Amino acid sequence: MKARFCLGFLAIMIFGMPVIANERVQFDNAIIRQPLVAQDFTAAYVNITNHRNTRLTIAGARASWSETIEFHETLITDNRARMRRLVQLSVEPNATLTMAPGTIHIMLFGLKPSRMANPTITFVTTDGENLPVSFETKSIETLHVQAIP
Repeated sequence: MKARFCLGFLAIMIFGMPVIANERVQFDNAIIRQPLVAQDFTAAYVNITNHRNTRLTIAGARASWSETIEFHETLITDNRARMRRLVQLSVEPNATLTMAPGTIHIMLFGLKPSRMANPTITFVTTDGENLPVSFETKSIETLHVQAIP
């Protein structure tokens, strides 16, 4: 087990492998959009892979540098985009939930920029499991923005 941990750590350091909360849930491409000047809100994106044999249900999230965290989905009706709040996120067994601009995403409100260095969001499952994930902050110009159909 010790050798496996050391090899995994070495792979992460050398190859930039994904951030893994535990062996059953994997988080990749964890990005927070740099807030625009004078805004206290932003969006975040992450791909969540469920390696379990049962559905993963995330009931909420928290971070010391954000007052409120919500899950949202972008919907297109009458050629207009609007956001709908999602109560929870579900990831089927052995599947990946991909978040991106224009689809499912995380909204962060009441930001405390002075505390956003090395931002971590802790996801909480319906089973009470805490899954901390480190995010990288990127400017909107560097994000690949998906076109809304």
